Amino acid sequence: MSKLVIREYIDVMANDKQDEVIYLSRIAQTVRVVQLMLDMLDASEQQLALQLNTEHGQRMDVARLYSDKDVAERYGVHVRTARDWISSGRIRGFRMDRRWYSRADWLDEYEGQMAVELE
Repeated sequence: MSKLVIREYIDVMANDKQDEVIYLSRIAQTVRVVQLMLDMLDASEQQLALQLNTEHGQRMDVARLYSDKDVAERYGVHVRTARDWISSGRIRGFRMDRRWYSRADWLDEYEGQMAVELE
């Protein structure tokens, strides 16, 4: 989605201010869509997006993505094991272009669950 398309979408919504609830709901949906798009970027693209947002006075938090290889290195397991964990739902993640990914906050969530289970 280009900046122009997003801008046009926001302009259309601004013309529909009669119902403030619908307007705010659409803004929230747009923000969620943009956040999901940013979440799917690799680490270098995320850094570029953050830099562009900072330059234009915008602040959006983008969770760092870890590939299946990164997850395997983080936990000291084989890449196949990391893929199995992500694909089975043990660790939240998603598949994109034949690779599995997880976000930093999802890995933190997994580690928190593991800590509770060990207690």
